[in-house]
Amino acid sequence: RAPAGPGPSGANPPSSSAPVRVVVVRGDDGQAGGHAHAAGGEHAPAQRGEGHEPAATFGWAWQPELVRSRQKDEYYQRALLSSVTDSLQAAAGPRAVGALKKEAALAAELLYAGATTLSGQQTLGEEYCDIRQVHAHAEQVPAVTTRVALVLW
Repeated sequence: RAPAGPGPSGANPPSSSAPVRVVVVRGDDGQAGGHAHAAGGEHAPAQRGEGHEPAATFGWAWQPELVRSRQKDEYYQRALLSSVTDSLQAAAGPRAVGALKKEAALAAELLYAGATTLSGQQTLGEEYCDIRQVHAHAEQVPAVTTRVALVLW
């Protein structure tokens, strides 16, 4: 959905490759963003004792945060799929569940994405990992058209 951010070398991925990036809302060490700005606008890991960066500037989320976030989202999507399947079974019977398995999975994914990404809210996985999707240049919630594209992609 978004670039993984700088690796251990500290190099940022090109911002033109995606209009949305995922950022750390609060670092483990309590510093805003969890990253400090290096010379030239590059993001580097924040060191303890450094001054706090401005609240409006966030660092890129690291790959482990993205993986944990996605795993948590998949867990909740499976739980939602189970609820959709149970409702379908109660309404139309077990044969309908077997016949509409793919449609039920799509419905569960769209319900989850609609309740989170489309509405501009964090997914449960993003909230768990303290990360947020923001527009790459404005560092604010992406526009509605961008969020729709993220869901459909």
